[in-house]
Amino acid sequence: MPDAAGRNKNMSNAATNDNECLVGLIRLPRVLELIPASASTIWLWVRLGKFPKPVRLGGRVTAWRASDIQRVINGETNFTESE
Repeated sequence: MPDAAGRNKNMSNAATNDNECLVGLIRLPRVLELIPASASTIWLWVRLGKFPKPVRLGGRVTAWRASDIQRVINGETNFTESE
């Protein structure tokens, strides 16, 4: 049964749930919860163009656009410099 915000109380918090929409920016720890890979693998994929490049927020702080992570979850794999 939906709560006051219209969410289903019984729905799991799994990122791959078709009803979940990712919004905003996502830092690496959350990306690692959503994508079954290690941090070093994520960074390797970024260098190889197999994973979207993060946005630099300043200094050593980076995050990924939630829409890019959603594309990864949806199975899109082409993340070249032109995107």
